[in-house]
Amino acid sequence: MESQYSPHIMKMILVGNTGVGKTCLIESYLKKHFEENTPTTLSPNYSTKQITKSDGSKITMRIWDTAGQEKYQALSQLFFRNSDVAIFCFIAGDRESMLALHEWINMVKNESPLCKLIFVGTKSDLIEKNESENRIRDSEAEFQQYQSPLIFLASSKTGYNVENVFRAACE
Repeated sequence: MESQYSPHIMKMILVGNTGVGKTCLIESYLKKHFEENTPTTLSPNYSTKQITKSDGSKITMRIWDTAGQEKYQALSQLFFRNSDVAIFCFIAGDRESMLALHEWINMVKNESPLCKLIFVGTKSDLIEKNESENRIRDSEAEFQQYQSPLIFLASSKTGYNVENVFRAACE
């Protein structure tokens, strides 16, 4: 995917309620490390990583970690503007965190209407292996209205699907 603003830079935001694992997902991707007691993000911050896409082109990802607490939502919303990709995180198997994404989607779409949407059920290591397909089906049903959304189950703790989430965001 080429940025709507620069062909070599892509702005990516991770969005969702507090405690869903946004920071851990980023850390697992960038550092291949999982920290059990990650502090709550209080203000948005970003990291960068350059990757080579499947077509051989290079792109620099600016990965923004946003605060999920309600009292920080107005501040986080400022950082949604001009985003190319939004990764919406919810806890796999937690219906409340999944339903909350509809409000987050509205906030992101108000600031970046052309933003590509990716949904990630985090903490997949906490659900039974035979429940994975049910969780994906539930997510597909919930988010089908958002024009062919990409949906992943991922675990920052085990590294499961973490690379695939960010790779899909770049392609």
